[in-house]
Amino acid sequence: MKSDTSKTAISNKWSWDPKPVEDVRKEKEKHRDSEDLEGLKDILENVILKASHFPLEFIQNAEDEESSKAGFYLYDSGLVIYNDGKPFRIENERNDIKGFCSIGISQKYKKGIGFLGVGAKTIFTITKRPWLVSGKYNFTIEDMLYPSPHRDLPPFSSDVIKRIDGFPHR
Repeated sequence: MKSDTSKTAISNKWSWDPKPVEDVRKEKEKHRDSEDLEGLKDILENVILKASHFPLEFIQNAEDEESSKAGFYLYDSGLVIYNDGKPFRIENERNDIKGFCSIGISQKYKKGIGFLGVGAKTIFTITKRPWLVSGKYNFTIEDMLYPSPHRDLPPFSSDVIKRIDGFPHR
């Protein structure tokens, strides 16, 4: 099997910070088997979340983070959603990793669209394990709530990376 040196070179130039991701996962694991949590996830999956909504949710998120461009790149083994807006932040009371990995908790101010903390969950209508790369954070999310840090970039080809201007965005 031929190695993809372009992907490795791109991956090696970034320094990921796994600790905040690990901290959120540790906190979430305390409640993993809660009946209330499982019931809430069932309501989300069966009543609220619609696959047709996910593109609109990610366009709205890009706008909320002041993106000048956003894109959806479909290739043989996956879909890359990209924007050049502000990366995930952890500062003061704001923790974007925790916000993305929560239900009904949002880091957005209670104004306009997107403050209920469920919109980004539409990604789970098309994949069971999304992979997020934002700023210095690189992680997957399983079972809607549980992040796991990664050292390498997602396993898509280097030509897809080259098409995305500035990927991964810092």
